[in-house]
Amino acid sequence: MNILFINLGWEQKPLLAKLADQGHKIYGYHFSNDYEADFTYEDICIGDIRDLYRISEFAEKNSINAVVSDACDYSYFAQAFLSELLSIPGPKLHQAQVATNKYYQRRKAQDSGLKVPQFSLASTYEEALYASKEILYPLVLKPIDNRGSFGVFKVENESYLKELFYKSLMMSHSRLVLVEQYIEGEEYTVDGYCFNGHPTSLAVAKKSHYKDNQCVANVIKYSSKINVCKEIFRYNSLVAQKLGFNFGMIHAEYIIDKYDNIYLIEMANRGGGVYTSSLIVPLFTGIDLPSIYINDCLGQTQDNNLVDYFPRGAKKVILYFFSFPLGVIKDIRIDPKVVNDPRLVKLKLFVKPSQAVSPVKSDAHRHGFAIIQLDESEDENIFIETLHRGISIDYE
Repeated sequence: MNILFINLGWEQKPLLAKLADQGHKIYGYHFSNDYEADFTYEDICIGDIRDLYRISEFAEKNSINAVVSDACDYSYFAQAFLSELLSIPGPKLHQAQVATNKYYQRRKAQDSGLKVPQFSLASTYEEALYASKEILYPLVLKPIDNRGSFGVFKVENESYLKELFYKSLMMSHSRLVLVEQYIEGEEYTVDGYCFNGHPTSLAVAKKSHYKDNQCVANVIKYSSKINVCKEIFRYNSLVAQKLGFNFGMIHAEYIIDKYDNIYLIEMANRGGGVYTSSLIVPLFTGIDLPSIYINDCLGQTQDNNLVDYFPRGAKKVILYFFSFPLGVIKDIRIDPKVVNDPRLVKLKLFVKPSQAVSPVKSDAHRHGFAIIQLDESEDENIFIETLHRGISIDYE
């Protein structure tokens, strides 16, 4: 089959490897020349992933009959667009609009009776200021159509509103900003999959954040011991149904307040980034999601009896993000004992020698990550301390 793979970054490498092993003809579309070059492509087009005209031209020129993407809102929207345009398997455009437009999703969730933070749409500072009088501080500003925490800010009081509104607006492709209530509580991530058109929750993780940036997570811990697992599992499947998702991955974020109210923060109809759908969830559940997803994209859907799935494993998986001291790096050394520890599944650093370490302003600014698998009884903090000791950084 002629398969178009949209976005050829490092996060998509496991899916690309699956397709390559199956012997398919892969046509790639990427936003830069810095793509995964370990695979053989029939043809590659470099361009803006939001340029639907160029992507559709490339697909039609190469007689594409299947489209695959994951872990990126822009490539997911293009996949949905092409699935309708070419009448091939995939998410549909109305689902992509709900999944990638935060304001549209808020409206649909609210109309469906789901609990969401109080919100308002602002195109100008004056509209944001007016909304703040109704919503009250603290509040959150976010672009309605960006990703990776770009342009997302917690606003403590009116003195910060103007500056942060304009920063958020700069990150909004539509030039529209969502002004919403800040919900105090515990934050959770739920991952799932639409098996045979039925949304099914698979894994729950508890999130914590950087102390100096409450909008960016630094630890995401997947465990079957999380005390709200069953409640949030059932609710997540209901949310996906209400939003109309019936194809592919689901990746959602919730906050549970002190009164046990579950607030939907956001649900994506794709897998989570940083190997969440391709490595972490399969590792935690034992379910080969990449293979199932590829089969669905190729129109080779198989029966999967997982409607009542609930993980009861003896292992937990932690996605840990580094934050190193600021400065210009002279050298980085990693202890081989750390790298060879079987509990360390994946280690990737985004900082390099001769480069300056910058503050973590969004998901994309984090300094690196580690994926760790431990027994439920093990203390992940001890392992993380050992991991840090094994990474030596010298500064200029």
